[in-house]
Amino acid sequence: MFNGFFGVFSSQKPPYLKESQIFKMGDFCQIHVRDKKLPTVIVFTSVGVRKGKFKPYKSVFEANANLIFVNDVGDNWYLKGIRGVGSGWKSSARAIVEKARSIGNGKVMTLGSSMGAYGAFLYGAFGSADICVGFGTEFALDLPGSRSEKFKPKHVSLRSESLMTYFESSKAKFYLYVGETDETDLYSSLPVLKLKNFNCFSVRGAQHPGIHAFEQQFGLGKFIDMALYNPNSLETFDKKGDILQRADLIRDLWVADSIKRSGNVRAYLDFLVSFKSSYSDNSVYLFKLGEAYCRINEIEKGVATLKKSLELDPLQHRCYNMIGFALKRVEDFEQAKGYFIKAVELSPKDARPHYNLGLLYTDLGQYDLSREHLEAAVRLGPSVRDYTDALFELDSLTGTPEVLEEIAEA
Repeated sequence: MFNGFFGVFSSQKPPYLKESQIFKMGDFCQIHVRDKKLPTVIVFTSVGVRKGKFKPYKSVFEANANLIFVNDVGDNWYLKGIRGVGSGWKSSARAIVEKARSIGNGKVMTLGSSMGAYGAFLYGAFGSADICVGFGTEFALDLPGSRSEKFKPKHVSLRSESLMTYFESSKAKFYLYVGETDETDLYSSLPVLKLKNFNCFSVRGAQHPGIHAFEQQFGLGKFIDMALYNPNSLETFDKKGDILQRADLIRDLWVADSIKRSGNVRAYLDFLVSFKSSYSDNSVYLFKLGEAYCRINEIEKGVATLKKSLELDPLQHRCYNMIGFALKRVEDFEQAKGYFIKAVELSPKDARPHYNLGLLYTDLGQYDLSREHLEAAVRLGPSVRDYTDALFELDSLTGTPEVLEEIAEA
């Protein structure tokens, strides 16, 4: 048993935790001890998770390791420390890695996605972890349109130059994975591509943060075991891409996305077209270009461009979704349905294809199928008003308004 500021977490343990001794340090750190002979993984929670909760959680329990879960409820990117662990991020980093070493065999891994990946890399570097794995994070905070700009308090920050210094002086091995369709994550990865202890990989067809591809292929528990016991295997996975070798393309896509965020879709398209001769061999670029054509209603040109993207990389599930969206707009419902179904098959945890397929089934009067996909969209994106509105409209057609209450209670 632990003494001092550790207290036994006495609530009844779910079945999947039966082999753990569970301890906690307040509401922001929970410790699962399995065996002194095992390594320990510190799991950093992503943005927007309330006090007392952690994410990812259940999916990591298959790992052959002790586990420590931490959270930063204020969405401070872990730069104000972990409450109950340390008085600031430096003391928290040292304390949590030291505790991780003490409960296991001494080997420590940090893991996180998005904001959690920032914490995993920062704390792992400063606290001297052995291996740090992250999905889709930012290293220069508060860039326009970034998640840190949207969610993080403005007064909390750390200069990118300081972060790079911590990385360079660390003996840890770093593994970064970024989704190829997310401009912010791609652009944010550029500073660490030149670091010798950073291994950086893009994930084909994946959106932010990219972790779902590994959950699908391996399961997160097995992926963690690979990192702990055979880290070289982390370099081989089904959706491995090569866009990180195209820094020029990544910078241009970042600028294009900045134009897109301004709302000027025509200028966005014109900018993409301006370097068509340089990047027409890249599936990600062609997806962005095809999407831009579709958004200004040049459907034929957009669909043709999106199909070229799929010829180069059939894993671009958002291409399938966008082609379906374009074909639905011109009332080619049967072909649109096929493309939406393919998008759902490739990325079942992306809410948008479920939503579009649900709307299409509503138009076709196939209400049971519509409900199945609209409910999936609401579960995957509960804060998106369009999804809940579509389900309410379906309820008004079918007379079953209780379904949203059931989803809210799930």
